[in-house]
Amino acid sequence: MTSILYVLRSLNKEQIIEKYDEVLSMISDGAEELYPLLELYSELIRLGEEEGEIEYVEEIEEAFDPEIHGRLFSKKIIELLDLLYSSENEINSVTDLARRLKRDPANVYRDLLWLQQLGFVHLRKVGRRLVPRILVIEYGIRFR
Repeated sequence: MTSILYVLRSLNKEQIIEKYDEVLSMISDGAEELYPLLELYSELIRLGEEEGEIEYVEEIEEAFDPEIHGRLFSKKIIELLDLLYSSENEINSVTDLARRLKRDPANVYRDLLWLQQLGFVHLRKVGRRLVPRILVIEYGIRFR
């Protein structure tokens, strides 16, 4: 049996453009089977330009590695993601998030950087502040 980490996350227009560029690069390196994905991202970008802001939900699966992914299921990470999800438009900085969680801002910042590397959150710079935005909609483990 294999454990698979699955993640449903929302991509905004900028992230879709990044994905388009990545796929385009892989196609230029010979991965021609990715043309349908390139066309999908191209269409999403076009729709975003016509209609303004657009979001796309993607599902990612990868082998579950307890050393890397085990922390996703810790109480502190779940509380952080839950608060970001429930108060997304109200959180205006890492310090604000830390205050609401009753945690040290430096530790919350480290958790957010790690979650950003995994693609679970995005930290947007607004002036001197970093404003966290949740990207993940759902995640869990599947057994195959």
